[in-house]
Amino acid sequence: MPNIPNASNQDKSPTALTDKTTVRRLLRQRRRSLSDYQQRQAAKKLARRLKKVIPANARHIGLYFPADGEINPLVFGEAVRDKHQIYLPHMLNGNHLIFSEFGRHKGLVKKRFGLMEVSRPTFRQPHRLDIVLMPLVGFDKHGHRLGMGGGFYDRTFAYLTGNTWQSKPQLIAVAHHVQAYPELPTEAWDVPVDMVVTDRHIIRCQPQAFRKV
Repeated sequence: MPNIPNASNQDKSPTALTDKTTVRRLLRQRRRSLSDYQQRQAAKKLARRLKKVIPANARHIGLYFPADGEINPLVFGEAVRDKHQIYLPHMLNGNHLIFSEFGRHKGLVKKRFGLMEVSRPTFRQPHRLDIVLMPLVGFDKHGHRLGMGGGFYDRTFAYLTGNTWQSKPQLIAVAHHVQAYPELPTEAWDVPVDMVVTDRHIIRCQPQAFRKV
């Protein structure tokens, strides 16, 4: 299992830090520049594409509450709620994620980093989910994902890297198409995703993705 450092010591190289910081700033600015109308339209288009690629037997799906211009996966979640159980991430021990059931009668509270969490959580371990939709800052044509730099998803799903006995959940990174970048730097601790889906693109990163759930 890769040792994934915390955000405070993730990039020792000043050059690497500057490059990542610059790319993050650029791509965050792109997604924040979208109007409310563009955000709503993108969320609807994303939902349609997700319906095409997510298997009907994927009963337990992790989403996230959007912030900072992130594309909204909850439009998809609301559309499939009757067929799939939806979960939101919950911070565990300050550096890992666990997921909590998100139903119509569940309230939300704002926590660390502005993360919206279910107020009275019923937890489910990450490996017991079928699909997780992950936010990102940027992606490239190879399916590499650039996150916000905290490493929460990478730490949570590090057990999937090089693992032949545990394949769940399958990971889908979701974003606006404007968050595409020619080529992103990768690190040893980056957990590869199975697919990247945007309001315009479907990029299958793993040949066996979604053959079985």
